[in-house]
Amino acid sequence: MITRTNTTVLVLICLFFVGLHSVNAQGNIDCSSLKPRIMSLGCVNTCEGGSITLDAGDGYADYLWNDGSKTRTIVINSSEASGNYHCLVQSASGCKVATEPVKVTIYPSALKPYVIRQGNKLVSTEAATYRWFYNGKPLPLANTREVVCTEVGDYKVVISNENGCSAASDVTTIDQLAMAQPEHGKDARLRVYPNPSDGRIAVQLLSEFDGDIDYSITDESGKVVMQSTWIAPKVFDILQLDITNQTNGVYFLTALDGVDIVTEKIVKIK
Repeated sequence: MITRTNTTVLVLICLFFVGLHSVNAQGNIDCSSLKPRIMSLGCVNTCEGGSITLDAGDGYADYLWNDGSKTRTIVINSSEASGNYHCLVQSASGCKVATEPVKVTIYPSALKPYVIRQGNKLVSTEAATYRWFYNGKPLPLANTREVVCTEVGDYKVVISNENGCSAASDVTTIDQLAMAQPEHGKDARLRVYPNPSDGRIAVQLLSEFDGDIDYSITDESGKVVMQSTWIAPKVFDILQLDITNQTNGVYFLTALDGVDIVTEKIVKIK
């Protein structure tokens, strides 16, 4: 005969063995079955201005990414943050397992294209691909750097670089078709990039030009740190300059084309 006291004892014994079983099971957890994986919400490559979201998955107690983040998802949105990412996840039972790394890349933006007019022809700065627009509508042209204007109106080009990142030019308005090719003038338009930079810069000629260009770079005190002559540059030619041996700060590029003086501010920050 089982008394009430005996019943209580049996219940306590059962609870003891259940608890003992849980302790033993907890002490012998097989973490090898835990296989976390990073998922990307979209592509793992994009251009500056876009973003990439990485997700280490649901159901974990803790997350620790190699960039220090402790959330389930992280967002990468700058080219400086490109690289390999992995996450150390921890389950509710205490298992800690690292994911396989995932490489993400955010490519720098494409340089804004410039367009010059040569008579009735428009020519773009060099790029990987070109798409021309007339009054806001795409022209049925092949991938070409130049277009011949047959009607007055607004023209622009959208280019992409080798990474597929795109940029659009300013609109060029053709209000009258040229009867003849204009003579080349001494009007040197220059573009300096990147700016700011680590001191390695490119100077690009953005106009038709005949002759040489004398140039110098000075610091804020007026001290000349570089001086030379750009011999017979042609439109879209690029001159590479290096002032990495100078201290960080503001510098001025001054170019003399024989008629005008062009000055461009340069910021060295790295």
